[in-house]
Amino acid sequence: MSAGALVRAARQQGQRRLLAWRQAVADVRLQQPTAGEEAHNTPHSGLQLRGFAIGRAWRPRRKDVMPDRNLPARNEQIKAKEVRVVFPVEEDKPAEVLPIRTAINLAKAQGLDLVMVSPRAQPPVARLVEWSKVLYEQQKREKAATKAKLAQQRAAVAREVRIGCQIAEHDLAVKMAQARRFLEDGSPLRLVVTFKGGQQVALGRDVALYLIGQLTDLCTIKDQKQLQKPLKNQWAVVLVPIPPAALTKPPAKQQQQQQQQTAAQQDKQPEADAQEEEGAAGAPHVQAAAAQ
Repeated sequence: MSAGALVRAARQQGQRRLLAWRQAVADVRLQQPTAGEEAHNTPHSGLQLRGFAIGRAWRPRRKDVMPDRNLPARNEQIKAKEVRVVFPVEEDKPAEVLPIRTAINLAKAQGLDLVMVSPRAQPPVARLVEWSKVLYEQQKREKAATKAKLAQQRAAVAREVRIGCQIAEHDLAVKMAQARRFLEDGSPLRLVVTFKGGQQVALGRDVALYLIGQLTDLCTIKDQKQLQKPLKNQWAVVLVPIPPAALTKPPAKQQQQQQQQTAAQQDKQPEADAQEEEGAAGAPHVQAAAAQ
């Protein structure tokens, strides 16, 4: 057989394979699943052909089928036979135990939802409220939790401010404002004062003490030993922020001392007034005796 005949035979064989492949694909697309079988579980005849792969049927995403675990049950989702219904504050009505269907109908009649509050109570407690209000409160709680988590993460990471012992006055003010902002945000601060040469060791320590003194209203020193020996050419001190509650409210002992001092002053005030009156009454006698 000549070379041209071999080429024609190979070409015809390739065309036959292509036609067979197209026919197999068409059969797979036209095949329908049998009754009672799910589409994604039904095997296709085309899968038996070598070299073909048929994708599975569409399935909803996991997040679409999973219920919201943080949201309370409402209306028909409540499985209890009867619930203790808490009415809105505007109605000024005491809580009442009602069958679940009666409670749901009552909520829908008022344009509200029956939302579970305490599922473990006997009977479970539910309230009449707008569902949009429940979602809003849930979003507020989630935002507060996210904010608290970020604050904890921020508090775990120490921010750093580096200052040279011969820094200019304007640059020092900028660095101090930055340090105060870090401490007010609740982040630990690593204050680093750099110096050059052994002659500036004492100067660097004085600058560090001065800066710490300017920040004592917002923080405390984590370890006093950090001020005893420098690290190479720098003084490094970690400052821990004071909690906001401690900044706005004095300690309990200090409050008690202040109250005791105020009470003592109030007790001494009548005695002081009486002494002044006696002194005023005896003043003429003293003046007359001095004149004689």
